[in-house]
Amino acid sequence: MSGQSDYDTRDLTRLTNLENAVEAQLLQALLEDQGIRCIVEGWHSTPFDGIFEGKKGFGILKVFTGDLERAQAVLEDFRRARPAGEDGEES
Repeated sequence: MSGQSDYDTRDLTRLTNLENAVEAQLLQALLEDQGIRCIVEGWHSTPFDGIFEGKKGFGILKVFTGDLERAQAVLEDFRRARPAGEDGEES
């Protein structure tokens, strides 16, 4: 891929908040496997020793606007595939 538009961060939109680093890595890998470029923006701040992570979660996952619909479908499948008992659901 080439051209400035491929790297124009103004075209990014938030897909979801991330709970932890494992979720971030899994979702990033799933999206990239589908050819969807994404960026993880973590909330960790070394000077503040990660205090924002406790309130906001690990970070946010952003995708390019043109890929949003496809990325939402991947996210939906990921959330559906989680084992029972997560997200406050009972098994």
